[in-house]
Amino acid sequence: MQFAVENEADVMSYFDHYIPPELTEIAVDQTNLYAQQKIAKMPCPVTKHASSEEWKPVSVIKMKKFLGLIFVTGIVRKPKLELYWSMRGIFQISIFPQTMTRNRFQLIQRYLHFSDNNAAGTDKDRLYKIRTILDIVVNNFRTNYIDEGMLGWRGCLQFRVYNPGKITHYGILVRMVCESSTGYICNLQIYDGKCGHLTETVGFLLEPYEGKGYHLYQDNYYSSVHQMNELLQKLIRVCGTIRVNRGLLKDMIEGAKKLKKGEVAFRRNQEILLISHQDKRLVNMISTLHTAEVIETTSRRTGVAKKKPKCVIDNNTHMHGVDTVDQYLAYYTFIRKTVKWPMKVFLYLLQCCLFKLCYLFKE
Repeated sequence: MQFAVENEADVMSYFDHYIPPELTEIAVDQTNLYAQQKIAKMPCPVTKHASSEEWKPVSVIKMKKFLGLIFVTGIVRKPKLELYWSMRGIFQISIFPQTMTRNRFQLIQRYLHFSDNNAAGTDKDRLYKIRTILDIVVNNFRTNYIDEGMLGWRGCLQFRVYNPGKITHYGILVRMVCESSTGYICNLQIYDGKCGHLTETVGFLLEPYEGKGYHLYQDNYYSSVHQMNELLQKLIRVCGTIRVNRGLLKDMIEGAKKLKKGEVAFRRNQEILLISHQDKRLVNMISTLHTAEVIETTSRRTGVAKKKPKCVIDNNTHMHGVDTVDQYLAYYTFIRKTVKWPMKVFLYLLQCCLFKLCYLFKE
């Protein structure tokens, strides 16, 4: 792990490392610029919205207070944002009105921005509205530590995706590589609909780990025989489920249909193992980590002993990294419904940063 903070006992040292002053300064500069641009386009002072005339440039300190209040909404949940400033006893939380007025908070939220809409090249990059922030966060993820998540989005967006297998069917696809035991996010990429071939995505996510002998567990969306050969050249060994059209041999596909419950069939070509196991359903695996060894295991639900290939057991054990991230982020989520997708992505990235810094601080 490559990580150093000024004071290991101070959680703010971790905060400044993962959410650096540079990130906050970009948000401040672009928010002030966007507010000026929007107010300047209004017809005349008479018809301007009253709250727009009250706009005052936001400072770094004010932006940090704004973000701090957003973080608190993940701990104290209320159905509407306005209720955090309510004076009624059942809703009252003193920290919100003491930190800033409701109108000031809503103004910052309205003009919160992360890039100049008038900058050149914005028509080529679909993520340009969040690109600068994304690059800072991802660079931190990639340098501090030597499957995918779904960010819900139902609005109109060129790169929105639909996945019926997820609880959140419609959303912005976030591909990430995580440590299997803790869910620590090592690298991520947001799918923008223009990303290259899947192998390029995998190459980007695994670039910091090439040549170091890491083991990777992945689902069948990423696995293929061709990819296994490429990753072997980079000293990355992989285990995961595989789809039948990703290089599974024809005789294995036909033979797997005849397997009875508990039976196994496999083929090996040098370092690459293909194995089919019939359990409640047919499971096809590919691995450069395992032999075709079958071991006895006990069902957690029924307590009944049964035999499974070791690669299947190891895959089930280590494939929980991304699920762990989603689970922890859901506990104290401060992402709220909004029509601005950059705002949602920004808050998601902040949640990932907070998850990482809290984990390291605890350790």
